[in-house]
Formats: sequence, C-alpha cells, structure tokens
Amino acid sequence: MTFAYCAMWAFGGPALIVDKSGEDYRKKFSEDFASTFGSKFPKDGLCFDYSFDPSKGEYVHWNTKVSPHSAAPIGTGLGEAPFSSMLVDTVETSLMSFLLDKLVKNSKYAMFVGNAGTGKTEIIKHYLNNLDKETDKILSKNVVMSYYTSSFTLQQELEGYIDKRSGTYFGPPM
Repeated sequence: MTFAYCAMWAFGGPALIVDKSGEDYRKKFSEDFASTFGSKFPKDGLCFDYSFDPSKGEYVHWNTKVSPHSAAPIGTGLGEAPFSSMLVDTVETSLMSFLLDKLVKNSKYAMFVGNAGTGKTEIIKHYLNNLDKETDKILSKNVVMSYYTSSFTLQQELEGYIDKRSGTYFGPPM
C-alpha cells in the first residue's frame, strides 16, 4: 500500500496539472491507476483524494486532515489579523502542505506549478511562517519580485538580509 501511494505521486503528480485541451488528466490517471492497484484504493473519488495513514494501514480521505477554521477579527488593531495573512485550510491546501512538509523535512526542493491565483505562494508562505526556527532549523525571508525587478535590485534585496562573515562567506544574522 505504501508503494502504491508513492507510485501514485511519483507518476501521477504531474497529472494534477490540467492541460488547456480540456482533458482531465487527474481522472484519466486515476482510472488507469485503479485498474492496476484497484484493490488497494477506495472506490469513491479519485486516487488523489486519499492519503495513506501508516498507523492505521489504510487510506483516509484528505477531508479528514483539514484543520478546522477559527475565525479571527479582521483588521490592523490589537488582536486582529490582517486580511492578507488569513488562510482557510481546504482539502487542496492540506494536501499541498503535507507534500511540502515531507519534501522540506527530507531536504528536498519543492516548486508549486499552477495558474495565477491558486494559492501557491500563500501556502508556502504560511508553511514557512509556521516553522519553529529551533526545531526545524530553517530560516526564511520573503523576497518580492516583479517584471521591473533588475538583477542589481535583487542583489541588494538578498544582501540586505545576510551578514558578511569573513572573506567571501556570508550568512544570516547571528
């Protein structure tokens, strides 16, 4: 079951990107995958709708992993959260956060690909902001870039967050 789950993401992960031709590759991959590993996956929905839980030894729907949303007052005052910092957890954000966490914790790179406005940047920013610097040993800094960002501006932006140690060695502030 673990092998089938890993194979599903290794070969079917790119199927999550829907082509402009209108064909749903997620559904096609799920049907083909179910014909090979049919007895291993639940019959309802697509294979991507489920996560393997090794402690239970079974597949569970991603909606069981969605954390409940607790509404916070929106605003800029004390005890209020800015609207831009809010992220409502959904099945898709839970899935992407899970995969991002597995890759980061195993020192692997991750890149989200998709259409504009689908939340790729927000999921990554939310994940990085919720890391514990001591436990996870990961520091991050967000660099905003646009069409008008020059190489000199980018270099200044990057160098603004690091200290020169000695010679050609740089690092985060102590």
